Amino acid sequence: IRYYEDHLSTGQSIGQIITMGSGANVPGLSDYITSSLRLPTRICNPWRYIDINHLQQPKSTEETSYIGCAGLSLVDIGRIVS
Repeated sequence: IRYYEDHLSTGQSIGQIITMGSGANVPGLSDYITSSLRLPTRICNPWRYIDINHLQQPKSTEETSYIGCAGLSLVDIGRIVS
C-alpha cells in the first residue's frame, strides 16, 4: 500500500481492498485484512454485473472463483489467438 501511494502520481490513497478468486472465500479473510490494514475489505462478486440469461448462478461459495472467466470474456479473442 505504501509503495502504491508513494508512486501514484495523482496522490490518491487506497480506499478499500477487494479480494477475488477462490482464496477470497477463506473464512475470516476479509475481517482479518480489514483489521490488519484498517481498510474496508470486500469480496468481488462478478455475477452482479454479468447477464447470464437462463444460466443458473453458481453457489455463493463459488462466485469468486469465476473472476478469471469473467475477465477473459471481456477480451477480444482475436487479440489472444493471433
